[in-house]
Amino acid sequence: MKLTRHMILIMLLLACGGFSYAQQSNLIVSKDELVLLIDLRSSKPNLFNVLTRAGIAGTNNSSVLQGDFRSIINQGWKLKEKQKYVVQFNKPVTVNTEKIPSKPYLITVDLIKTEGRPGYPSPVPYGVNKFSKLTVMELPSGLTRFFLPGNQKARKVQLSGDFNTWTTTKGLMLKTDSGWINDVKLKPGIHAYKFIINGHWIHDTNNMLSEHDGHEGLNSIYYRYNYTFKLPGYSSAKFVSVTGNFNNWNVNEIPLAKRGSIWQTDLYLQDGMQLYRFNVDGKWVADPANQTKIKDDKGNINSVINLGELATFKLNGYEGAKKVCVAGSFNHWKPDNLYLKKVNDTWVSPLI
Repeated sequence: MKLTRHMILIMLLLACGGFSYAQQSNLIVSKDELVLLIDLRSSKPNLFNVLTRAGIAGTNNSSVLQGDFRSIINQGWKLKEKQKYVVQFNKPVTVNTEKIPSKPYLITVDLIKTEGRPGYPSPVPYGVNKFSKLTVMELPSGLTRFFLPGNQKARKVQLSGDFNTWTTTKGLMLKTDSGWINDVKLKPGIHAYKFIINGHWIHDTNNMLSEHDGHEGLNSIYYRYNYTFKLPGYSSAKFVSVTGNFNNWNVNEIPLAKRGSIWQTDLYLQDGMQLYRFNVDGKWVADPANQTKIKDDKGNINSVINLGELATFKLNGYEGAKKVCVAGSFNHWKPDNLYLKKVNDTWVSPLI
């Protein structure tokens, strides 16, 4: 299937065949045509995001939301149907019918929302990258390489983001035979970035994670990883995931991939005490390689990892006590959750 290179094809199977989406514009590929649904109540950033992935350039988002569709029609899209708020446009594409399923698929991206100001996302509990084509990668040197494919006729390309205070004078990218590259030193965590091509700002269209840039566009989001979850064995398992307090125990959100005899996944985890356990085909499994475990109030055995600078809690005396626990905001003030060990005359527990 040949589609415009500005389009990202991450396809999520629709639960039904109908095209109905509340207050959000969408782009769908269905058999031999693209279907563009514009909800006139959608936000300008959402509309900008969808039009970019449809390869539609030079539109005035405000005019489109007010009903002026000339810039879309002039680029080969046919107005198919208009209801109260939703307008449908169709455009034929060349399709290999042997490789594409018959049901419609949604082409979409994930918008990240943090409490930080635009361009400087605030810390998040965890993060997993999502690319249609890998354009950001970690090098053995410890540097992070950003890659902008194509654009061979560009005179000047720059990389700008929160890591270089959104510079417009530095961040020059090096031209290669396949695109442009720039290697930077990143700290673990969430980072926002864009490319500047001949003075024009664009987000990374191969990166499926983005945030609103505070104007009418998007910033791309990249997570610099700092942790790897591993689970050996379970060679016959069909689905293995990891879940914890960092993702509200969502069992389907972070799947592990099988690499040889080990199930594993890389991700970013925020500093602090993290509780977690694996799920293997619906069954809970504590990490056999991690001896630090605690039982929650539901009786589940959770593995514990501590990331960041260690702080040791100590309590002197209480020689006759059978058990001593520590509670605080770090464990939501839960009693019988974190136990201290008796060392001589002192109860001790290393925590974050």
